[in-house]
Amino acid sequence: MQEIADDLGLSRITVSLVINGHAKERKLADATVEKVEQYLRDVGYVRSREAMALRTGQRTAVGILHCGHLFSHLTQAFNLLTDHFADSESGVEVVVRNASGTLNGLKEMVSRGVERLILIYGGPFMIPVRARDEFLTLAGRLGAVIYNYGFDWTHDDEELLSRGISLVGFSRKKVYEQMARVLKSGGHRRVLLADVPSGSNILFDQQMIEAIDSHGIEIIYPSWPTPKDKDLLKQGIRIGKHIARLQSSTRFSAICFRDDCVAGGAMSSMLKHGISIPHEISVIGMDGHPLCPIFPIPLATFEVPVEEMVSQTIQIISGKCPSAAYKFPCEFQGRESFVKARKPRMQC
Repeated sequence: MQEIADDLGLSRITVSLVINGHAKERKLADATVEKVEQYLRDVGYVRSREAMALRTGQRTAVGILHCGHLFSHLTQAFNLLTDHFADSESGVEVVVRNASGTLNGLKEMVSRGVERLILIYGGPFMIPVRARDEFLTLAGRLGAVIYNYGFDWTHDDEELLSRGISLVGFSRKKVYEQMARVLKSGGHRRVLLADVPSGSNILFDQQMIEAIDSHGIEIIYPSWPTPKDKDLLKQGIRIGKHIARLQSSTRFSAICFRDDCVAGGAMSSMLKHGISIPHEISVIGMDGHPLCPIFPIPLATFEVPVEEMVSQTIQIISGKCPSAAYKFPCEFQGRESFVKARKPRMQC
């Protein structure tokens, strides 16, 4: 402000009154106000929100911290949450970090002065081992809601809840058990796990494998390296090409995917390579991407109840319901990509 005052030949107090909207009550001349405002427009001056918050004591009510991969159902949740809180007077703070940056993201939110926090976690949620106490202290201080919490990934539920941290999520293990039952009831005995590498030590990969194997279904693992594309559709397209080659030499009647975007890309590629879906191969996904019904072949998937989970999160953050654990069921949406397996013809 002093620099502006010096440039205009005015006092710092005069500049401050104009910037902070007190010119009329202090009866500043219109010409002086216009002179300052024109200068501010010319140089692109914007008031510092952080400085205003320190001076007035007004804090941002809600922060949204996203860590890890933004899966399709998390993208939908993120949009619904930001749309809701962006209209509030105090606004919303958004911070994005990778999966290993959760603690730094929490510190960033505390430094910005948010009152409540929504932590969207894209992957198996883990409390940082070396900073466990610090994480729990900061998350508890912000009354955090962990969105997309996996209730069968860790044994931390009780400790998180004791710190006033709420949990909103579902059980992937139960979803994979449902998937295995759907496959078995559909007569599918050999199934390709297209985006689950053999020997994977990722917990939800292991849960998927165990669920399908426990129902007596033979698992075919991909013989190709995991695509490195960050774009999930491109990942799927690459996988679809590999599937087309594999299908000519290996028999399987169904393919399971962990993510609907990958499944959509793979189906598009498979169709281009002459594979008939679902007559030759059935496809089943996971997440409930909003575009599943309008894929070239509508995708059968296990749908995460995003709207219900987001609504519950908003209720907690707004203080309209208590901090607690809220576990939601995922429902199977049967569509054209999945049918019962055809029985092999008897050879004479």
